[in-house]
Amino acid sequence: MKKIVILGAGKIGRGFVADAFAAGGYKLVFADADAALVKALRERGHYTLRSADEQETKVIGDYEALHIDDERLVPEIIEAGLAAVAVFPNDFPGAAKIIAEALTSKHARGDASALDVFVIANLANAQRIFADAVRQALPAQLHEFMEKTLGVCATVAARVAVRPTGRMLDEDPLAVLTDGCDVLPVERKFKGECPACPMLEYHDSLDVLAARKLYTCNMAHAASAYLGASKGCATICEALNDAQIEQIVRGALDEALEGFVREGTFAAEDKAACIDGVIRKFQNPVIGDTPARVGADPRRKLRGEGCIVGAMRMARNNGVYPYY
Repeated sequence: MKKIVILGAGKIGRGFVADAFAAGGYKLVFADADAALVKALRERGHYTLRSADEQETKVIGDYEALHIDDERLVPEIIEAGLAAVAVFPNDFPGAAKIIAEALTSKHARGDASALDVFVIANLANAQRIFADAVRQALPAQLHEFMEKTLGVCATVAARVAVRPTGRMLDEDPLAVLTDGCDVLPVERKFKGECPACPMLEYHDSLDVLAARKLYTCNMAHAASAYLGASKGCATICEALNDAQIEQIVRGALDEALEGFVREGTFAAEDKAACIDGVIRKFQNPVIGDTPARVGADPRRKLRGEGCIVGAMRMARNNGVYPYY
């Protein structure tokens, strides 16, 4: 049976990656550092996936759950030949060490079959950063083997996954709430075959899509969080229902998109619809995301290539003054 190992059983791992591959008929193996979460997943045997419009509810089952220190994890990765990394960038080294252990074991037994890894993270060049982390975790003599057998594929994860409402958690403590986005763009950098899953959309390069998502959706999300926090807003929805904040975020989105228009990677006539779509997405009251969660890790979000300063620089480089 087709199988994927998902490193990270958090909201994106359970709420997006698992959904995409379950729809393609894959057996799911979750691996996580949170022993309590792993225990709960094992004991319950299923969890509920809800959409923010409350029009769709799915039950995800047929999975295994392992702690990252479980000795069965590396053999599972080798057998599957397919893994997804759905952890925060700060946790890349730990996930990379696990993939490096799988490559080391494959090399020792003369197994040169492909091992492909999806990287799902809100970080520019996440796949390259993760591949470098795997390389650093390997001895130099295995770098050539890594280049031949390991495929590290970028993704653009546009789905938002958040903490469910109290009512939803009362029904299922493991429930995940998402905005229901049903497309996962993936870079075609596989050493083996491309998985056939309805939600996966393959591209030779994701540079344009990744930059657009980072400098529009992620930028607007982070900006709403910081502006909302400054006004004492409890949720992102509350922040974007503040007329002043909405005006600033819309203005920033317009500047970023105008930068892409001048760059030649976006159509001017699509700007208004894109801006409205982003604002509506984060104004949904069911997605009770908080400024504290969205604004976490400000050093990463506010650095030069991050979603806010990076968007400003991109706009400026294309002749747009970033007023907002």
